Amino acid sequence: MLKKVFPVLAVLAVLVSSCSANKYQLYEGPPRPQSEVAVLVKGTGKFVYLATIDGKKEPNRKHFYGNEWDGDYRIDLVPGTHILSFYYVHPNGYESTRNIEVAIDAQPGKTYVTRSSASWNVWVELQKPDEAGGKPAP
Repeated sequence: MLKKVFPVLAVLAVLVSSCSANKYQLYEGPPRPQSEVAVLVKGTGKFVYLATIDGKKEPNRKHFYGNEWDGDYRIDLVPGTHILSFYYVHPNGYESTRNIEVAIDAQPGKTYVTRSSASWNVWVELQKPDEAGGKPAP
């Protein structure tokens, strides 16, 4: 019986870990309720990478996200002012020589979306209810 159950448990463990692979919390301690954190999600724009938040990087990576992430990427932040640092990577591999920094005043219970344009403009805006079906990011 144990031989049959173990493969099923192993598959479930992989599925659970992959579902939460794109969710990060940038604070110490256990996860907090949605009403106590601000959420940052990736919005539109290509070739723009979120390098750091308040000078912190994702462990073992050069950046938090870039082209390889879909819109399901989420970062939970404590409320307050945060400095987000972005850089640009051209499709042929050339990187920007300077980062663009954007400050946000993150409010609890709110979801913020990163945006960028082809002209290397980056901004963050409050998520509109219709962008997530009227709900905060997953």
